[in-house]
Amino acid sequence: MDFFGFSTKRENKSERDMLAEKLKKRYPDNKRNVNVLLAVQESGIADEINGLDVLSEDKLDEFASRLERDYGIMPKYSKICLGVCADSMGISMTQKKASIYDAEILKAVDASQNKPESAEGSLSEYEIEENDECVTIKKYKGFDKKEIIVPNRFGGLPVVCIDEDAFAKCVGIEKVVVPEGIKTIRNGAFSGCTSLKEVILPSGLRYIGNRPKKNPFYSSMKNYIAINYKVKGNWYYKGVFEGSALEYVKLPDSVEYIGNRSFALCRSLRYITLPAALKTIGEGSFMGCKSLHGITLPKKLSLIKQEMFYDSGIKKIEIPASVKEIESNAFKCCWDLEGIGLHEGLKKLGSGVFSCTDKLASVTIPKSVISIGEYLLGENTVCYCYEGSYGLVYARENGYTIRNAEVL
Repeated sequence: MDFFGFSTKRENKSERDMLAEKLKKRYPDNKRNVNVLLAVQESGIADEINGLDVLSEDKLDEFASRLERDYGIMPKYSKICLGVCADSMGISMTQKKASIYDAEILKAVDASQNKPESAEGSLSEYEIEENDECVTIKKYKGFDKKEIIVPNRFGGLPVVCIDEDAFAKCVGIEKVVVPEGIKTIRNGAFSGCTSLKEVILPSGLRYIGNRPKKNPFYSSMKNYIAINYKVKGNWYYKGVFEGSALEYVKLPDSVEYIGNRSFALCRSLRYITLPAALKTIGEGSFMGCKSLHGITLPKKLSLIKQEMFYDSGIKKIEIPASVKEIESNAFKCCWDLEGIGLHEGLKKLGSGVFSCTDKLASVTIPKSVISIGEYLLGENTVCYCYEGSYGLVYARENGYTIRNAEVL
């Protein structure tokens, strides 16, 4: 099998020039593809691909890493061209098989469809607040059980809200089922439930965390002054599920708002699905989620709030094109972060967004960016910039290693 009509082996200059001319005709408006494909052939990787039965995802990662190390080519570009190379030789590509754990996650998430429609509450176990139309659960007064089915009715009145700290520090609970009808779960409702591994949420749930107030002087951080301060020797949690042992979460499509620190310090959280229409995710929502290696952000999200993924286990993430601003420290101390995709339309990058990310080899700053805070990158991260852009001026002034984003 050949490489666009040429040998996969390294050839002399005339052969290389002929290959370059053929690639330019194939990609007349894409100089990047031409340069990457030439590097694939010149590096000997094309010959290695030719010897494979299939191009696995592990091999794809290996080849992309070599091209980044030897040629400074970002993986998001090299992987596309490696796929083109394999296709030209008739070699198929495979993806990693889902692990047993992934299968268990999907099975468990599907179980969320089996929610009880009604659960009557007892005043001996719950403190409530009621009016003529509905009930709010104020506090759980019972002994910890491994599984709790939250009531959605008291004396014929529907429960619509689980109030702040209602189940906080119930350390014996392992599973919570929230039935239909409950619309809001407020700050700290299940915070500090250190054994809570699974939560099943109703399809009509709208708010996770306190809803933002309309007062123009309101600052969401005022409700979160208690970010991990100590009370009598214990850490005080305030996000809805902060500090719990959740492993997987499926949020219903109805959720409109996720409040600050909702899943912060959920160190076992490995899998979470976010609704496609979700527009607001609060500050520090996934802070300290060490087992969360990847997440798909909703395409309507316009703002990545401060410390959203601070000190989390995120390895790769694509920022939606809808995002206009990434606030300070959003990915700070993400020690395993290897790749992040930023898109045109992004305007602002806050201070320290990608600082202390030792594995992040490179970041491309979109031409649309007009404001960047201090200490944006780690000292080992290469900054890809466009000619005439604010990003180029910023990178030069701050002493970062610069490469041209348009010419690889």
